[in-house]
Amino acid sequence: MDGSDWYEGGNNINSDIEEVPQKPETPAVKKRPYQATSPEPSSRKKRNSRVSGASAIVSLADTIQKVSARLGSPEGDLEASPLRQTRAYQVAEEEEGLSDHELVTVMKVFQNSTTHADAYLAFKRKAVRRLWLQSIMEEMDRD
Repeated sequence: MDGSDWYEGGNNINSDIEEVPQKPETPAVKKRPYQATSPEPSSRKKRNSRVSGASAIVSLADTIQKVSARLGSPEGDLEASPLRQTRAYQVAEEEEGLSDHELVTVMKVFQNSTTHADAYLAFKRKAVRRLWLQSIMEEMDRD
């Protein structure tokens, strides 16, 4: 006997104590371990890259500058209208052998229409250029 059981009058005192059945242990819910790393780049959705901040402003400024340059000079590399008209008149004065009266008419033709001045300068052959100019001058005389 180890002394843990105590007998009194032949009865085991500890035998009167009910043993409380122990509840069976339920397993603890296992939590997912914390992932310190982010998901693989291949599993992420790819987003369209957007220009933002200073680079967007610079890009917008460049675009506006290009558009305003086009609007300021619709004819591109051509000289301004008065310069083209003056050049056409000077060529006619030097090459056509026209009278003073005819030169005044030529000046009116080119002043009224930059298109006429451009067309006159576009001819390579002098004879054709002269015929065209005479036809325009005749039209002006009729009006």
